[in-house]
Amino acid sequence: MKSSWPWETLGLFVADQWRRIGVTVQSQPQETAQYFAKLGSGDFEAAIDVSDSISNDPTEVLVKFLPGSKTNFSGVKDDTLLSLYDKQEIAKNEDERRALVTEYQKRYIGEVYYIPMFRSRRIAAVAANIQGWRPLPSTVLNQDLGEVWLRP
Repeated sequence: MKSSWPWETLGLFVADQWRRIGVTVQSQPQETAQYFAKLGSGDFEAAIDVSDSISNDPTEVLVKFLPGSKTNFSGVKDDTLLSLYDKQEIAKNEDERRALVTEYQKRYIGEVYYIPMFRSRRIAAVAANIQGWRPLPSTVLNQDLGEVWLRP
């Protein structure tokens, strides 16, 4: 990660905290292309990664953390997670699906396959004459501007 990479500061913080408890850390900042090549090849012991989904549907959101997924760089193998994912995907009852997704999240984090570090808040400044646009938590949702208009 180079200084233009937004998560470099977080990586430096984590490395510093590990050093404070006696872990030997060698930080290796990379340019974006090389960084993602290393993630994809598994050539790392720990890495900062981001999850920015295009929807809030659990099937799409959890694929980032699904064992065997091309976007899950952890290399984790966990049949329980695969089963929970499949069950939530076909659950017909919203409460049942929510419970399965919660169980999935608890297992993934509880097994320390992933350590959540921070959740950013999206802040958008919008001129008062812009109407019909509602900012959502994700930077990739609500990009259809067909209902946005300018008040005279």
